Amino acid sequence: ADADADVLLASHDFSCDAGNWYYTMNTAIDTAGASLTIVNTGDGGDVSLIEEEHSLIPYAMTPVGEVYGRELLLVEDYYFEDIATGYPCDVASASNPNLSWKVTLFGDSDATVSLGCVALGHDPTHFAADDCQSE
Repeated sequence: ADADADVLLASHDFSCDAGNWYYTMNTAIDTAGASLTIVNTGDGGDVSLIEEEHSLIPYAMTPVGEVYGRELLLVEDYYFEDIATGYPCDVASASNPNLSWKVTLFGDSDATVSLGCVALGHDPTHFAADDCQSE
């Protein structure tokens, strides 16, 4: 990614418990939409690399961007877009060290004009082809 590019996310909080995953992020730029891609890149021989796609809901505006979020039901080995994720939670750490995430920000509500993406988690290089910033 372009090292001189504007930072896209001001902050993020990804956490989980026994029944849900909770995703909240603040953008550092004006946006009109956002999406989240989740993939398991770290379970050794059990790496499926099947990507889940979820849209993010705008919660609030900030002076420099927006707050987006999504709550997903945790149903192990089951995925339904915007409703459920199949990725388990380590309740003790409220996370999963094997997951990688990509947040894509859009300049339009139809999610057709990408403003860029940020890769986070276990292996941000999984999204290298998308030229994402990494955290």
